[in-house]
Parts: sequence; C-alpha cells; structure tokens
Amino acid sequence: SADGHSSGARYAFFTLIRGGVSPLNYVSLRARCACLQAYRDPHIDDVLFHEGNVAEDLWGTLTRSWGFPHALTLVDARAYGAFRTPEAARDLRYPRIRMHGEYSMGYRHMCRFFTMQWMSALGAYEYVMRVDEDALGHGMPLDVFGYMRERGWMYSYALETDERHDETVDTLQPWVNAYATRTGLTTVSVSKIFFTNLFATRTDWWSQPLVRAYLDAVDSSNGIYV
Repeated sequence: SADGHSSGARYAFFTLIRGGVSPLNYVSLRARCACLQAYRDPHIDDVLFHEGNVAEDLWGTLTRSWGFPHALTLVDARAYGAFRTPEAARDLRYPRIRMHGEYSMGYRHMCRFFTMQWMSALGAYEYVMRVDEDALGHGMPLDVFGYMRERGWMYSYALETDERHDETVDTLQPWVNAYATRTGLTTVSVSKIFFTNLFATRTDWWSQPLVRAYLDAVDSSNGIYV
C-alpha cells in the first residue's frame, strides 16, 4: 500500500491512471513514467492509483516490457474510499449544466479523489508531486523535493490561470464567502485557479485542522457532484 510504503522512501510522484484492458491505454503513462525515471532514487517512489480496472497479468506484461530500473507502485484508490458515491450525495439529482454526458460519474469521483482522498493514501511521505499521464517532467531540478524542502515551500504549481467555468464561479464564490463569514476567515476570489495535473506539496500541510475542516465542508456540500 502507499500509506505504509515498505520502501522507506521520503518522497513520491503520483497520479491516477486511466487503466483498462488495452495496452494502448498505457502509452501516455509509459512516456510519463520513463521521463520520471531520471529523477528516481531510493528516496522517491512512483505511485500509480487506479480505480480497480488494471488487470494484474496485463500490468505485469507491460512493466516487464518497459524495463524501468525503478519499480512502480500500483495502488487501488478504492481502498481509500475513492470511486464510491458518498452517502450524502446518493439521492441527489445531478443537473446537466453542460451537455449530456460530458462529465461522467467517474469524472466526479476523480475530482473527489484529488480533493479529499489522496492525502490519506500518501500521508507517510514528506513531499509528493502529482504528475499526470499528460505531463512530462522535463527541466525540473534533479532534486526537486530537496529543492522545496530547503526553502520550506509548502506548495508549488506549474500554471495559474483564469477560471473559465462560469458555473463554478457562480456557485463556488458565494459558498466560499458564506464559509468565510461563518468561520471568521478571510474570503478569497475563485476567479483564478492553479492547474493541478502537475503540482508538488508537503503532505502534512493537508492534515492541518483548518485545511481539513474546509475540505470536509466542501465535501459535505456535495458541490463536487452537482
């Protein structure tokens, strides 16, 4: 398992992989993992979460053919409660804000995993970096985790941009304002976002009471699903 990683590694790259029964589904993943092999050492794991859709025999065949010097850690995200509709959201009707079928239930589960659940699965690591299948880690410092640690950085991101989903701004901003008023915190604008397909963070930051309280409130609002 990732939380009790036996390697003793201090840091980890991680992502949630597409999975599936076709080797073609793993082409981008192979390129991503091959790129990260240059940054791997005994202190760094590469953790690949999946939703229970990776066959062991296919995975074994693929990874043997890849021949990477550093092993990959495959973890079923469902062990951490992922890809299950939370009880409070089971009876909701999901409005079709966009075209029918554009955002599947699986997509909503993925959003919840990266909002709420990866922290528990990776809590034993000091720093982690999410590097998705569509991201290749060229040009990073070779000791990227040590680079952050020496500077005391909590979070690093690749891109800040405008939030272009009007329905997100229209619904999240008043919710954030109300939450800030209720808790005595300072509100923030949700009109800017960090892309999260590539970020690095200190994991214990996410276990702070104020952070967990906010995330739990987001989760209980069912906004991730509606």
